[in-house]
Amino acid sequence: MRRSSLFALALCVNALGGLWATLDAQRSGSFMGSSEDPAIGYGTAPLNNPVADVNRKLAEESSSSPTKAAADS
Repeated sequence: MRRSSLFALALCVNALGGLWATLDAQRSGSFMGSSEDPAIGYGTAPLNNPVADVNRKLAEESSSSPTKAAADS
């Protein structure tokens, strides 16, 4: 009986410890720097991702479409 009680206690302590670590890791405000830091350059660096590529292609197509339509008429 004593061994099973100790096992149950250890299991509960382990579960609570894991829960506490998860909640502590999700704390807001853990990044204390600025997103405008020149080394990071979020606001000034050019975008380099698939979404930016698609948007760039769409913008190129829409800017070239009116000239093609004017030339065809």
